[in-house]
Amino acid sequence: MDMYPSNRRRWADIEDEEEQATAAMRSSSITSEVLAAPDTTFLQVENVVADGNCLFHALVHAHTRATEDENSDRPLPAELGQALRRDVTSFLIAHAVEQGDFAESWLEEAERLERGSGEAWAGNVSIVAFSLMQECRVQVHTRRPDGSIVTMDSTHRDLQDLADLPMVRVLYNGEDHYDALVEAENVGLLVPAWEGQTWPLRYWRIPPQEMHPQDIDGSLLPMKKTRSMESITSPELPGSTDDILEEVCQAVVAPTSTHPHRQMEDAITKL
Repeated sequence: MDMYPSNRRRWADIEDEEEQATAAMRSSSITSEVLAAPDTTFLQVENVVADGNCLFHALVHAHTRATEDENSDRPLPAELGQALRRDVTSFLIAHAVEQGDFAESWLEEAERLERGSGEAWAGNVSIVAFSLMQECRVQVHTRRPDGSIVTMDSTHRDLQDLADLPMVRVLYNGEDHYDALVEAENVGLLVPAWEGQTWPLRYWRIPPQEMHPQDIDGSLLPMKKTRSMESITSPELPGSTDDILEEVCQAVVAPTSTHPHRQMEDAITKL
């Protein structure tokens, strides 16, 4: 039998607080040293939805952030990534004949993309085509299991010698997912994206406690509230059914609609 349970809890709380304080001091120290690193471009990992179109979400996200600074905080809907997949597919087909020895690989990539995100994912050929289509440079940063990074230039060969092109960066996990990389404006508000990075730390992310779940379209969702025990165990109040019907009758219904739920809306108008 534990004779001092309250003391054990208290010491556990103290240990947790000490660990948090140590982590905060270490993070502050790391940030100070990193900020002193000259000529280093710090990059922030911005997650995109994993729905089979992650490469296109990452490309459109990174390209928008690189070319539209005034809209840097604007959420981007997933439809943009889906539309980019279609645009790249059409571009691959239209410009394959101009690619010399790579013409066949462009047509094969287009054929894969036409199968849909559920059956085929895009690869480096799509990235190169995107570079030519948008006239930008593209870097692919691939993360290795040990935490190190291999960077590959996937800019189209016709653009290699051109200066002053916007730089688009994406992060590949080495297996099955891409995220966007954007230049970090304030490393002091971020934490290292993962452990095992070589010095100086280049890759950062928003602290987990400040991140919010995202909808499929990239817009922030409201945090869901959990049901309390009181709401689960309390009996239903008399008359609550009438209140619900009254609220339903007050619902705004469009004059015409082709939505699959239209029959339900028509039924509501007859209540």
